Amino acid sequence: MIDRQQSLRLGEVIAIDGKVLNGSIDTWSGKTASKIISAWASDAGLVIGQKHVPAGTSEIAVVPELLKVLMLKGCIVTVDAANCQTQNARLIIERGGDYVMALKENQGRLYADVELAFKHEAETDFREVRHSGIETHEEGHGRIETRRYTLIDDPTYIDYLNADERWFGLRSICCVAWSIWPTASPTWATMSRRCTVATRRGGATACCRGCATSS
Repeated sequence: MIDRQQSLRLGEVIAIDGKVLNGSIDTWSGKTASKIISAWASDAGLVIGQKHVPAGTSEIAVVPELLKVLMLKGCIVTVDAANCQTQNARLIIERGGDYVMALKENQGRLYADVELAFKHEAETDFREVRHSGIETHEEGHGRIETRRYTLIDDPTYIDYLNADERWFGLRSICCVAWSIWPTASPTWATMSRRCTVATRRGGATACCRGCATSS
């Protein structure tokens, strides 16, 4: 069920995310947890749509149904790795949006090829491939966080990665690597990285907003 639709500004980031409803489990009656899929417009601070995940199904089956009824023109839609699916990519484009999809092992060869691409190009500091990069720094809540976004939109790479044209609208791949230092002990850091596939060109600045909300 869609709760509401709102007019959103151009470039709004809409995060598709699944949540278990607090207090929905009833062990006495054997009722399992209720889960909903929400579309969260991050800048507007609004939930613009929701759908319930029926018992016995998964959110992977429900996300396309939510996308079909959202007005996405001019928006950037982010999804987690579980919902990084070719069907969702096509639906987002058909609804007028762009996508940034988190990429993990569930996408097999695509994931491996993207990881290899960034590893290979990093050896020459990305000098031999068309790319852009941006670095952000944030400090607060007792920690310092640095994120480095690198986007590759070289047509040769994209044509190779999407040779079978399964990923509708694919135009770039992005990697974000981040380090987190405790303010009180900046001599050690927690480090991690994540890759995404996206329709966005226009540099890492345009893509990093979407990368920040995909997971």
